[in-house]
Amino acid sequence: MREGINTRAVAAVGLGALAFTAILVALAWFLVVPTPSGKPLPPANLERGGFAQRPQLGVALPIDRAIDRVVADPSLIGGHP
Repeated sequence: MREGINTRAVAAVGLGALAFTAILVALAWFLVVPTPSGKPLPPANLERGGFAQRPQLGVALPIDRAIDRVVADPSLIGGHP
């Protein structure tokens, strides 16, 4: 057996890293593509204790109001049938 660097293993790791990077770039590109209206999604509004409204997701509910609603009605937890 020869001693030294296994070039096939190095090439396989390099190609795997390249493929993984390509997948991550594609995912990041998908997340920043503008909406069908051509406008990018607004960033989260964390300064006011809530989230910005996103048209395709409906109206967002500030976390403190959401917690109050769940405490008042625990059946709200979970998915809707």
